[in-house]
Amino acid sequence: MMLVTSLLAGGAWGSCKFFFILMAKEIAIIGLVIVSAKWIVLHVLFQIAQTRSREIFVLSIVVTCLSEAWITSRAGLSL
Repeated sequence: MMLVTSLLAGGAWGSCKFFFILMAKEIAIIGLVIVSAKWIVLHVLFQIAQTRSREIFVLSIVVTCLSEAWITSRAGLSL
């Protein structure tokens, strides 16, 4: 919802084309996050948890969060 605030202000970004591109990016990123959370991240965290190292587990969570923020920033969806 916050990503659409630039549309409410009008201006150069207030076109329908920009809105549909923004929605397509949002749907793609949400789909990517859901798919990676179900299959990729689940198995990676399981393997890391089997090492019984708290530091590696916390580090992997931090890297996962930062990589998701970087991907959304590269897609132009970051606030």
